[in-house]
Amino acid sequence: MKEKIINLTEKLYEAGFVIEGIDVEASDIIRIKFSGLAGLEVVINDTYAKIIEGDCSEKAIIKLKKLLKSNYVLKDEIESIDNDMFNKLLNAS
Repeated sequence: MKEKIINLTEKLYEAGFVIEGIDVEASDIIRIKFSGLAGLEVVINDTYAKIIEGDCSEKAIIKLKKLLKSNYVLKDEIESIDNDMFNKLLNAS
C-alpha cells in the first residue's frame, strides 16, 4: 500500500493538487486533505477510494475522480478490513 500512496501523491502533485496533510485513519485507511479546495478530501485503502467533496468546484472533483480511477475503485463508503469480524476470525489461528 505504501508504494500506491507514494505513486498517488506524485500524480496528485503533477495534476496541480496541493496536499495539506495525510492522516492514518486505520492500519489500512489513509485520509488525504487538500489545501485551498474548501474541504475536498480523499479516503483510500489498498483498493478503494472515497471522495469527500466539501464545497470545492466541480472541475476539481472531476479531475480528482479521473486521476483516482486509474488505480482505485470509487466507493461511497470505505471500512477498515481490520474491523471486519469475519476477517478477524479467519486470521485467528
